[in-house]
Order: sequence, then C-alpha cells, then structure tokens
Amino acid sequence: MSEIAIAIELFMRITTSLLWLALVALGLGIIFGIMGVINLAHGALLTAGAYVAWQVTTLGINLGIAMLLAFVVVAIIGFVIERSIIQFLYDRPLDTLLATWGLSLVIQELIKVIFGTSSRTVYNPFPGSWDVLGATVPRYRVVISLISISVLLTTYVLFMYTSFGVKSRAVIENEEMASRLGVNVSRVYTVTFMYGAGIAGLAGAAMAPLVSVEPQFGLLYLVQSFFVVIVGGTGHVLLGTLAGSTVIGGFRSLVSTFTAETIAFAVVFTIAMVIVRLKPNGIIKNG
Repeated sequence: MSEIAIAIELFMRITTSLLWLALVALGLGIIFGIMGVINLAHGALLTAGAYVAWQVTTLGINLGIAMLLAFVVVAIIGFVIERSIIQFLYDRPLDTLLATWGLSLVIQELIKVIFGTSSRTVYNPFPGSWDVLGATVPRYRVVISLISISVLLTTYVLFMYTSFGVKSRAVIENEEMASRLGVNVSRVYTVTFMYGAGIAGLAGAAMAPLVSVEPQFGLLYLVQSFFVVIVGGTGHVLLGTLAGSTVIGGFRSLVSTFTAETIAFAVVFTIAMVIVRLKPNGIIKNG
C-alpha cells in the first residue's frame, strides 16, 4: 500500500471516529450544558435506540426511517423520564446522578424482559467499501459520518436561529432572569431533555449496524460520552462536543493504529484526565 493510501485510511479512520463519538455524546452534552444534569441513563437510551432500529428493520423498513423512529420513540421516553422524575431534582445534582443511574438499570432490565439477552444484528444498508487512491474506505462509515455532520448542523441551527434556541441560551445565562422575562423554563428543560434523549436514540440506531445489539451495548459509549462532555466543556455545547470527541475519539483511533485497542483507551483516558486536571472547566470554557 502506498504512503498516500495509508494517509487517506488514517485520516478517514480518525475523522469518522471523532464524528461518530460526537453524535453519540451530543445528547448527553445538550442535557448537561443546558440543564446541568449528568444523565447516566444516556447509555441505556442509546441501547433503546439500537433496539428500535433492530425491531423496525426486521419488519422490512429501511434504516433511515428506523433512525427517525428511534429519535421519536426515545424522545418520548425522555419526556416521561423528565416529567416523572428529573423535574423534581434540578436543585439536587447528586440525586439526579443516582436517579438517572437507577433509570439506566431499569431500562436495561426492561429491554431484557422484552427482547431477551441474546445479541441482535441490524443489517448494514451500505456494505462494502470504496477504493480511493488505493485506500479502502468503508461505505457505511462515511454515511454515518455524514449523518453526524447533519445532526450537528441541525442542532446548531436549532439552538442559534430559532425561538427555542434563544430561550434556551437565556436560561443558560440566567435562569431566574429568563423566567422573569416570561420564558417558560420548565418547558425549555422538558424539550431539551426530549431532544437530548432523541439524539441518543438516533445515535444508537445509527451505530447498530456496526455492533452487536445487546442490553449492555450503551455502557461503553456512556463512559466515552461522559469523558467527551467533561473534556470538551459546556461553554458551547457543539464546540465542546467536537473538541472532546477529537481528544477521545480522534486520539483513540490514532493510538489504536499503532497499538492494541485496550492500550489506546488507557492512553486516551489518561490524557483526558490530565486535561481535566489542567482545565477543570473543559477545553471550551463558559463565558
């Protein structure tokens, strides 16, 4: 293989890895950045989205529609969670951690009851690869990267150029003042949690063809997503997510090219802890 082909493959591997992780972590970043809630049920919501994709595709419906349905179904789950539990715990951050972790366990057990414990496989709608100057570029990896970019851009437009986005930014800056000016803070939080949960569901559905779908599928991604949010910071949700994904996803992919995957995880998480020690507010600071 030529040096150009090696460079292309390495570039594509790093780029797709950080974009996938940005998609997976975005829902967690949105909820934490706007609401200040670390949603430990995020991994379970990813898993729920993957199972929705499996169930829908087994009916002969294409994966694109399955992703949209996963977004809707998991957003509804998010609505139920926020209205029934989270809304009562906004001023008790430790309790939200415990509550969302408990919810994660409940969702996992419900999945086992409904679908069983055996792993499931979701078909890959874009099998095979392209040959680019001698480099092998898997088609679905490119497709999921484009999906990630589309979701990131849609989220940017939502929070920067819509009425809801203006209200959500006002709540971030000063919740009390926003409330006095007529912003329904409770509604902003509900919609935010629904959207963040829905994005998690969509991400789980998008990742499903690349993994074995089983009840604990989302746990590994929960850990990575948590590091992405903490390392990236919440000064700007999208920039923070991309910055954190570059460190966690991009560097992990780079290091794993030259060593074992487990060593790559250890190295990258060590780098992440050093960054958090030096920059407690993350790479992208508030204000």
